[in-house]
Amino acid sequence: MDGSRFVENKPTLTFGARGIAKVDMTLFGPNVPVHSGQYGNFIPNPIYEASRLISSLKDSDGKVLIPNWYKDVQIDENELALINKDMQPSLSIAHDFGVSSYEKVGQSYQESLQYPSLNIRGIASGFVGKKARTIIPDKVEISIDIRLVPELGGEEAIRLLRQHLRAIGYRLLQNDPDAKTRKKIF
Repeated sequence: MDGSRFVENKPTLTFGARGIAKVDMTLFGPNVPVHSGQYGNFIPNPIYEASRLISSLKDSDGKVLIPNWYKDVQIDENELALINKDMQPSLSIAHDFGVSSYEKVGQSYQESLQYPSLNIRGIASGFVGKKARTIIPDKVEISIDIRLVPELGGEEAIRLLRQHLRAIGYRLLQNDPDAKTRKKIF
């Protein structure tokens, strides 16, 4: 089943699933990869910029830091009691997947599914392993999925993400920048 279920293999009633919005973005560096021995400490590396951008999205507990992300999500006490009743302990679920902790967006695994999520599903840049090269890469590609709830739809989630990125200093473009645009903004 693609979706949530009772992890201890007990019968589960599913009343819906979170929707999805997808965002792909590219952060640009030099117009071609350049040698780090010759241009390191001079030409900005877009991977560092990507790490700053990613760090601005969630706190150490896994909560999304984008203003108003959770604003309209309301779970009343009765719903919360039902959600958390007889559930497998969250730490046990984390251990089942080989991790020592879990994000604390909700008080339990099941409660966390009631909130919109933001997931970095992939990053690509440069070269690693046997193909590693001593370069400053020309770009970083980041792919994000946002899991939606009734209180936060796709258009609003993307609007909030864009607003956040602009507020922390990013210039957003719909297409790859041409040479003239690159010189103005990079």
